[in-house]
Amino acid sequence: MLRLPPKIQDSVKKGGIGVSQGYPFAANLENPGLMTVFEDVLVNPVANRRLTKLLKKARGWGGAGGRCPGPFQFPLRYDPDGGKPPGEQEGPL
Repeated sequence: MLRLPPKIQDSVKKGGIGVSQGYPFAANLENPGLMTVFEDVLVNPVANRRLTKLLKKARGWGGAGGRCPGPFQFPLRYDPDGGKPPGEQEGPL
């Protein structure tokens, strides 16, 4: 955790992300999309399992002008309601 970039360390100290979420970031220090995933997670918090998947996918991104997709740009899973809010879904819940 001490090797994390200062911005991530400050976020852990201030409660922006949990200590448990600091560990996946610490395990991916060489990941080119590390800071992009971190910034996206601050805006759209995710569970640790999802964070780990995002960091794995970000390994292929970055570099020369590349940008890692945000956490909600990857399909989470099949959604039969088409992503509509609960009040707008058709049929019984």
